[in-house]
Amino acid sequence: MQGPLEIVDTIRRTGQAIVMSQDYSGIGTGGSYAIFDDNQLKKILPGGDSVRVSGAGAAGRFSADYVFGAPDRCHVAKLSGPDTVLVRP
Repeated sequence: MQGPLEIVDTIRRTGQAIVMSQDYSGIGTGGSYAIFDDNQLKKILPGGDSVRVSGAGAAGRFSADYVFGAPDRCHVAKLSGPDTVLVRP
């Protein structure tokens, strides 16, 4: 088990940093983490915004670039970015 990570998203266009809650059942328990969700819908452009996602904790850290958008204006969608990241010490 990796241990908990704090996930922080930075929307590159605005510079806004968002600490992601891991309060979902089974999420954030070492292996699966919420990195962006519908709570950020109004913070991104429907056509997409570049977002740097970083995670850090006792097991190590990671950083990856994504594009999230809301083409239907109802739900956030990952438009590009990795499906899996590796946490390194």
